[in-house]
Amino acid sequence: MATVRRKATLTMGGAALTTGRAARLLGVTTVTVRRWIEMGRLPGSYRTPGGHWRVPRRAVERSRTRQDDGAPPGARRALLFVRVRREQDGPLADRALVHLTQWSLAQGYAVTEIVREIGSGVCEDGAGMSGRREKLEQVRQAVRGGSVDVVVVERPDRLLLLGVDEFIRWAGENGVAVEHAGLSGEAARRAYAGEILADVFYPLADTLALAVGDRQRAEQAAARALGEIADFLLPQEETTCTPDGLTVS
Repeated sequence: MATVRRKATLTMGGAALTTGRAARLLGVTTVTVRRWIEMGRLPGSYRTPGGHWRVPRRAVERSRTRQDDGAPPGARRALLFVRVRREQDGPLADRALVHLTQWSLAQGYAVTEIVREIGSGVCEDGAGMSGRREKLEQVRQAVRGGSVDVVVVERPDRLLLLGVDEFIRWAGENGVAVEHAGLSGEAARRAYAGEILADVFYPLADTLALAVGDRQRAEQAAARALGEIADFLLPQEETTCTPDGLTVS
């Protein structure tokens, strides 16, 4: 009698499961499991050379915890991250949060966590894997703890101005995607130009104020210098750069 040995297939999340086994653990049918696979709700699933689906155990375990998080079965749990530079930009953060929420719901995601930050987006070490950013650490903890499936931002640099690619790779290794739901086209170009100038203005004005001892003159000089940069970023537009922001007409 021939002996048939069954070889276990391993993934980063542990032994891969058949759709039947995954369905029993999730309390759904195999048809539902295959539909979730096609919708990307069981990340890391793949076909064997024989054409059968295999589902990572970790993906099943994440899905089983969603009910406790208040997320519908199979829905990807989304953490929304919003960052603005100053306290005065609170209304901008509110509008961004509304946009991210609407975008996430349109993708079928369940919004389970929201993180808002005020700051420059740069860690002390200039990268994203260390440094003292309490709100970014909150995002990292959610990724490490498996409480979210996707981090949604307006643009990747909202998470980090420096080191964002490393952060995205690290999150992916932990089974979490980073997706951006920002504006596109001309609106995105204008918004991005304004944010670049805002991120540059305050450090420049601070440095000039230390050099000359006059904050008002320093801000005026910084605004004039950034006016030229604004013309470079938006050459076809009438731009005015002031300490309060960039005006495009």
